[in-house]
Amino acid sequence: MKHLLLFFFVLLNISATAQINYYEVTKTFNENGYIYQCKVDRAKMVTLYNKENEFVHVDQTNQTTGEQMHIDYKTNQLEDDHWTNAKLLSIVDKAIPDEERLLIKKNGGLLTILLNINSNTGKVADVVYNFVNFRAYATIPVSVYRQIEIEIKEKIWFVPNQEGKKWNYICLFYTINPQ
Repeated sequence: MKHLLLFFFVLLNISATAQINYYEVTKTFNENGYIYQCKVDRAKMVTLYNKENEFVHVDQTNQTTGEQMHIDYKTNQLEDDHWTNAKLLSIVDKAIPDEERLLIKKNGGLLTILLNINSNTGKVADVVYNFVNFRAYATIPVSVYRQIEIEIKEKIWFVPNQEGKKWNYICLFYTINPQ
């Protein structure tokens, strides 16, 4: 009976430590050769990004006129493709550990990924994550988000169209719910 109780308490302890909330407050993560900024607003929304991001604090502007971009989701700035959504989801699914995936399925919540795309090359310049800090995405360590960022930058690219090439960068939002 003592062994059964001990086993039960060990399982509870493992479960509790696996559910650490890494993003309760605004802070900087200084990890293995990279630095991520975590900003938490009053609504408990987390914005997490690599401090080396190129466009995070830069207004989207027309490269010819200097005019600031007014959000207009009707204006497509990229050539149509049929593979980036599936590839992005695959990268996120592969990176998230099984225990966190179970928490996501159980507790819900969405992950929004913002991609800032270099309008000259079509390459992903920045990856920014948004999620609430009281759902399962807050239990995923910054190293996993870093892994996702690296893979996105290596494996996903876009083809800017004439409209997209007018701007200093192109901004895309994806809402992800891993399978």
